[in-house]
Amino acid sequence: MYLLFDPASTSLYQVFCDFTSENGFIWTVIDSFSLANKNEFADKAFYKDYPVNQEAFTWKRYRLSRSRINVIANHSTHVRATCNFNTDGLQYIDYLRAKLSDIDVTSLNFDGCKSYEYINIRGYDCSNCTAQFTQVDRWHAHVDSYHGSRIGCQLTSPLAGAVISPGGEDNFGFYQTINPAHRCSSSNNSTTQWWIGEQYS
Repeated sequence: MYLLFDPASTSLYQVFCDFTSENGFIWTVIDSFSLANKNEFADKAFYKDYPVNQEAFTWKRYRLSRSRINVIANHSTHVRATCNFNTDGLQYIDYLRAKLSDIDVTSLNFDGCKSYEYINIRGYDCSNCTAQFTQVDRWHAHVDSYHGSRIGCQLTSPLAGAVISPGGEDNFGFYQTINPAHRCSSSNNSTTQWWIGEQYS
């Protein structure tokens, strides 16, 4: 846990930061929730203000306010999503990383193909490629690995083993359609994290 300064309230607040899991990156958790709490977060795009436990960090139910997310983003270059970081540490199976200039979760209202530095869904992966990304008013940021394979994104391999109905498999958020083979949705205790960070080397 580290202290950051909140210019809106002129006070310090605690955040969870990761300085060590990826060489050359510093990351701050902006959102973390368990699958059991998916319904609370399902319609909370990051451009909506929805602070949850931001003064008392917990992996199972947490979101920074929009103003705090924006302050962190102003000093950041990248966004990533992880699964079960609290129990497994960083794993590159079920993981994504992109430049904020390509996927700015703080403001992006979008449903289609976006560029990623790296994305892995259930062991299927690609680097410097396009994959599906969705964040709209009624949906938390997520990747739909079934539909992304069908709309022309470069990452097509997760179509194998995808859960098709209802609506197509959701990864890293929203979770209307769950695949237990995805680490973020393997059980009700599974957790999803979204981070914003800076590449410094």
